[in-house]
Amino acid sequence: MLAVATARGAALLDRLEARVVTGMELRFQLVPDDYAALTKQTLGVDKSGGTQVQVMRYALPVYFAIFLVPSLLRHRGGSVGDWIWLAIGIAWLAFFPRVLTWRVAGRIRKLAPSGLGKGAIGYQELDIDERGITQRSSFGSVERFWPGVERFVETPEYFFIYYGTHSAFIVPKSWIGTSADALRQTLGLNIPPATPAT
Repeated sequence: MLAVATARGAALLDRLEARVVTGMELRFQLVPDDYAALTKQTLGVDKSGGTQVQVMRYALPVYFAIFLVPSLLRHRGGSVGDWIWLAIGIAWLAFFPRVLTWRVAGRIRKLAPSGLGKGAIGYQELDIDERGITQRSSFGSVERFWPGVERFVETPEYFFIYYGTHSAFIVPKSWIGTSADALRQTLGLNIPPATPAT
């Protein structure tokens, strides 16, 4: 048992030593729109909520199809009401994801100033070293070691560094300038990238 634990510890130590991180400190400010962007990204990528979203997206059109197809067949072309319901079902199918993300992002923007923890909005410091990532604000800090960081997603405006299904460090690119390349390289050495939501 001790040999197994020692072997695991040695393997983890080897992985940590193989990482090349010289240390990086980033300073930026987070606003409610940054949390709305995280929510949009998470809704697009997250697999845990995906089933529920897909049921919401497809259930109504399937329901319409079950009741409309017999009516359309029975009345040879259907009534005006049948065609209106069919159009509603197609519009729902086509626009539901956009409407959902727009509504959720709007709620996040509205709730962010009072609903997020103290220090979530405002100036932040992100320290990255060989141990992991630490985010500090004037109210406290959040620290994650590299094994606890799951993935990162880079979009044109942000780096989202996930340490949970819905929890991530948000790094706005507009604040970090030329440090984006160094951050991308450091993250790439330490955690697997994920595909951004479209």
